[in-house]
Amino acid sequence: RTSEGRKRERERERAAVLMMVTKSEACFVGCGGGADVRRVSRAAVWRRSVCERGAWERQRQRVRDESRRPVPLCAERRARGAWTMGVWVENAVETEIQAPREFVYGLYSNLEKMPSWSPWLESVVVDANDETLSTWKLAARGINFTWKARNTEVRAPNIIAWQSEDGLANRGRVTFDATGPDGNHTVLRLAIAFQMPGAIAGIVQSNDYVKSVVQRTLMADVTRFREIALREHRLERMRSRNT
Repeated sequence: RTSEGRKRERERERAAVLMMVTKSEACFVGCGGGADVRRVSRAAVWRRSVCERGAWERQRQRVRDESRRPVPLCAERRARGAWTMGVWVENAVETEIQAPREFVYGLYSNLEKMPSWSPWLESVVVDANDETLSTWKLAARGINFTWKARNTEVRAPNIIAWQSEDGLANRGRVTFDATGPDGNHTVLRLAIAFQMPGAIAGIVQSNDYVKSVVQRTLMADVTRFREIALREHRLERMRSRNT
């Protein structure tokens, strides 16, 4: 045979051996560089390749089995619950208004006027057929939410409480307590809670900056309401003196 023929034969044998063995065996055989593959016993290579191929397949099967193994129920519930379980996060503020409780309650209970002191609310519409049901629309900084809420407790002039029925999950209550030497002042307390996934609620509750932003927003709302209530109360007193 010519040298060229022998070279082609060696290449065919090398290709045949490499087809039989696994990646690790191919690395082992190839590490000899230009060594003549014919010096390797074909029977030995075959036995070794079969053994290593079997080990490789068993390892691959173990990996596949691990990936299919079900997650422990407790761990799965914890992971799923972090995003699906509702956690109520509540914030509360209060302010004192130099006006009688009945007047303050009457002004606050007009829900459709609420956007005038809560700029993050675009509108509040009371259902014409059911005064306990209202549609709320929030629009602030590019965020838009719409939900329906129902009054769950209304006791004039003491309390107004509500809870959403769809959309943004929230609930709240406003209480009106008479105070002052003659009982002509009112302490207004507002508490609002939003339902969030557990993972987000944990961040909100543990982050002082986020909590302070929510608290300042609510406090700004009741402060604006206080200013409106005082102005309306002065106008009412002026009208009563002129009549």
